[in-house]
Amino acid sequence: MFLLKRRLATGVIVLGLALACGAAAATKTPPTIEQLDGAVLAITMTQTEYNLATGAKEVTKPTQTWTLTQEDAVTVNIHSDVPSAEDFKGHYQNGVLTIGALDNISLANVAQCVYMLVSGTPGKLKLTGEYIKYDLVLDSALQTGTISGKEIAAGSGAPGAAAVETVSAAAAATPPSIDDIVGDWAISDSWAEYAIDNPKPPEKGKSKDTFVITKTSDTEVDLVWNDIWEYRGHYFAGVLFIGRGSSVVPGAVNYIEMMYLEISGTPGKLKLKGKYLWYEWSWLLIDVETFSGKQVPE
Repeated sequence: MFLLKRRLATGVIVLGLALACGAAAATKTPPTIEQLDGAVLAITMTQTEYNLATGAKEVTKPTQTWTLTQEDAVTVNIHSDVPSAEDFKGHYQNGVLTIGALDNISLANVAQCVYMLVSGTPGKLKLTGEYIKYDLVLDSALQTGTISGKEIAAGSGAPGAAAVETVSAAAAATPPSIDDIVGDWAISDSWAEYAIDNPKPPEKGKSKDTFVITKTSDTEVDLVWNDIWEYRGHYFAGVLFIGRGSSVVPGAVNYIEMMYLEISGTPGKLKLKGKYLWYEWSWLLIDVETFSGKQVPE
């Protein structure tokens, strides 16, 4: 958990490190926001979906078409060809496109965090990224995965026509109870940090971390990361997940943190795996962390 340790320092030190990192790793000039205006992209995702009501898990490859429209100097509207899908707004700067949305700034019931790196030239734009999103209101599901896209001719529809290919599906297993997951956890953490002013290549590293999980209700927990950072989280059907940020206004989320942990096994032999996404535009930073871990016996 390297990035958040550095966030404890002053803003000048953190920003200086980010700028220094960017200066040391020069990259090609990214597309401007004006060059994104009107672009049509074929999007492919590799997605894992957790049914938070039943515990079932499914891996799919959704495809769709996005049309990008510039709204102002830093805002892009994204329109998907998925039927009944609502448009969503992203923040764009220097080749980085982020999307953040949540219904509560401290513990959201609906939340979404997406980051994408955009490259190429007009007519040949490309993007890659990752996302976590969940909804406890409409469908009790959490989705996470990777995303890639390439620009296509307007109106072609292919290969981005909205569709979903099922790769695998797993029936629900009996998950650990919320009481089972309480306690200390030993965590292995692989992280990548992107400086938004120069996002390629990222700074990468590994660390040994700790989680302490405490039950606060039948479906909620507190999670303390490295004895410093405290989070409120939901727990349903073997998945612990967190979403919090700076604003509930679409297109105005300057900062967002999301995490999910898939927990399995039997009491005394529990293990987890998961991911954490964080971006903060005032810090010009994106943090992506991948976890694996085991519960520490009492």
